[in-house]
Amino acid sequence: MPNRPMIPMTRRMLSLVPPISSVSILSAIALGLSPSSAFACSKIPSWGHVRMHASTMFMTGAATRDTLHAGPGAVEFGVGEGHFGNSGAKPVFGQVLSVTALGRRTPSGVRRAVAASGNRVLLVPWDYGPDCRAVQWSGSARWLADTASGFFSAGLRDETHWVNGIPTLDVHAPQFLPYPAAVTRRGVLPRRPLAADSMLTASQLLELTDEMPTHEDLLKRLDTAAVSLRAWIASRPELATLYPIPETLAGINWTVSHTMLTRRPVPLAGTYRVTLTLGDKDSLTYYARTSEHPTSVLRLARPLAGPETQSWDTSATGVYVLSCAARTVAQFSARQRCYPGQKQVSQGYFAFADSVSSDRAGTEERQGSIDLLGAAYSWKEIFDGDTTSVDFLQRAAAISAAAKPRTYTPGRFRKTRDGRVTYERTVLNAGKVALRVRAERISVEAFSGG
Repeated sequence: MPNRPMIPMTRRMLSLVPPISSVSILSAIALGLSPSSAFACSKIPSWGHVRMHASTMFMTGAATRDTLHAGPGAVEFGVGEGHFGNSGAKPVFGQVLSVTALGRRTPSGVRRAVAASGNRVLLVPWDYGPDCRAVQWSGSARWLADTASGFFSAGLRDETHWVNGIPTLDVHAPQFLPYPAAVTRRGVLPRRPLAADSMLTASQLLELTDEMPTHEDLLKRLDTAAVSLRAWIASRPELATLYPIPETLAGINWTVSHTMLTRRPVPLAGTYRVTLTLGDKDSLTYYARTSEHPTSVLRLARPLAGPETQSWDTSATGVYVLSCAARTVAQFSARQRCYPGQKQVSQGYFAFADSVSSDRAGTEERQGSIDLLGAAYSWKEIFDGDTTSVDFLQRAAAISAAAKPRTYTPGRFRKTRDGRVTYERTVLNAGKVALRVRAERISVEAFSGG
């Protein structure tokens, strides 16, 4: 793609593409038609986590006072509101880092280039918007303090985008650099403070990172990918409780279990006709198509006895499944994936509980939800110019949001012995039906990716 900035992004444009985040999903109450426009980008530090991209480089070093014009490289970005300020279009600069050690997996050609550059690399900072897309950095080109030193990670650019032969890297989460100084920075970690002797040193973290499996390793070898990492930790028992080792092991375990989850088939995947009815007369129909595989774990929330402020029982489990909604089935035609930003298509989720009951006729039943068309901009895009339908959906969403008790799975899916699948959810108000959501699977056609 051409190396050019994206058009300036307003607050609304930045919010149009919600990221897929299990944290975001599980922190919201997934009602049958609940608004889901509150998604926001939330990044995590790279230290102690699985390396997702082969271009990620790890190193230790110290910031210098030198800055160089870097240009955007291959990064497509916007200007406007980011997490660290509002930016306008301006030249893109990076700050020089004096490297003391490179990670073991650094390619030999890059090692030679770093040495030839006087053990220097150039780090280019980027801000990001609510949808996680890159936004131009609004701060100083000298974005690291002169005293900043420790562990660094960044994405290595293609050599064609290096500056004066110096290996040039893009930093898309600058708040996490460098380690360990960033650990105690406000907002980086939920627990605080951490004493210096309760954390790995920068050099120890670089060693740990050398043993971390990559995302590709885990996908190919779930059972053995972390053997080297576990052996490294086992040989250093004095480090086993230091941050971030416990979090690293927990993250590996989560990644393995999540990968196994996403390989499961969705029990009731397919294309559905969904009909909403207000009261006993006004109705509206749209179509929804699920993905073939789950997106994330669902923990069925049920309030314990007592006030709503008390903890919820999350013992029952299920899956969330990325899905898309449209006004007609034809609008799904030739789409292999359900992804955000599609014209006349809205992204959302189905939820399916794992627990299944059966009656004597062989009908299977499980709790679930259809969480689609949850944001006003989606309704207006799908029902373009149809103000009557948009008003209908707004009223239906308001009724759904006010319904109690709140639960992730307010309705029920039923599958008969002959394979017919239906869904129903009813919302009562003063003993009368205020909203009814009914759906029927019309085909088993599903999106090939989530």
